[in-house]
Amino acid sequence: MRTATQTQPAVSFERTVREEIISYVENDRFDMIVGHLVDPTQQPEKNYSLGHWITELTSFSATGFENLLHISAKLHATKCISLLVSHPYCWNPDRPNGQGRSAVYYTASKSYLTPLYELALHSNTAPYIERWESKIVTLLIWPSLLWKADLRKCWKTLFHTQYFDVPDAYHWYGGTQKPKENPFPPALLFELIMATPFACNVNIWSSDRIQSTNASFWPITLRRLELPPEHEYMCDNYPHCLDGILEHHMRSHGYLRDPQVLWAALRNVWMHHSFSSPTRTKHSCLVCQRPPRLKAMCRAVIRRLLVQNYDKSKPQNAARSIPNYLRLVKTLTLPPQLHDYLNYRDLWPTKIHDPYSEHRKNSDKVVYFYGTG
Repeated sequence: MRTATQTQPAVSFERTVREEIISYVENDRFDMIVGHLVDPTQQPEKNYSLGHWITELTSFSATGFENLLHISAKLHATKCISLLVSHPYCWNPDRPNGQGRSAVYYTASKSYLTPLYELALHSNTAPYIERWESKIVTLLIWPSLLWKADLRKCWKTLFHTQYFDVPDAYHWYGGTQKPKENPFPPALLFELIMATPFACNVNIWSSDRIQSTNASFWPITLRRLELPPEHEYMCDNYPHCLDGILEHHMRSHGYLRDPQVLWAALRNVWMHHSFSSPTRTKHSCLVCQRPPRLKAMCRAVIRRLLVQNYDKSKPQNAARSIPNYLRLVKTLTLPPQLHDYLNYRDLWPTKIHDPYSEHRKNSDKVVYFYGTG
């Protein structure tokens, strides 16, 4: 085997070896690739004797540079990603491939938080994302990219077919790559709007775009909540129940024709779990409204204070490069459990089933996955 050093160009190797390594990544078998990785803390002779040959500069594409981290990001291999960006390997998640796109870009563009989370914790730059590509995960990690953005566009992406493209080099895995993690967790969206209404140009109560920044969320509109019939008052499956409602209405074409109705249904269920306490009596179920829980409000206030760092209208922020939200949280001297809570790990990942996924190979040798998931 040949090895690559920091001064050597990306190397190519036999297709059979490439297929074998990619098959491990496709199944997220990090334990099968770790024995092939060059350990930068070891001497080159030691790595060679152990058969370690894959470095950050080792290319897995015959048409342009693409390392194993790019492949892992495209295949959403979270365990492989975590291995590559952690000590002792410490691969750069912002390194571009031959197309100028980083591993962070590939996970952010598909909105899968679990693999993106591992990359963003080690990322120093934000991926280039058009405002029309607004995603919930973008709002969580890079609030500056969506400052004063119309989140209705973010919400409307739920109702359009998603395209999951796989380069021709990996088309033999196309039949098994179906998304399972919900890329648009509704509970996370509502919680982020509650924390930073000033940064979100949307009215949570109507989903209408508004110009005022004083009424985006507060005061809370108290009303009798009309829950969708498929949701129980005594539900104990939050936030996963929201994914069930979303999945149910994805199958119901009537709701897809009116996103406003779906928005109201999900919002009411979120409010039911966040601002009320149902109690079952002998003959009925009583629902009493309550303020948000103290722990949730503390999280909202902390996020609000951190996100204000991205407001470029403030002179102290205009010339500063602010780390992404996950890295800001990491600077707080808190136990890991609270870091996870501030990163809303209790609200994601959630699962959603897509019964409509199918795949085909077009004339350009690109595999597309069609479906609403």
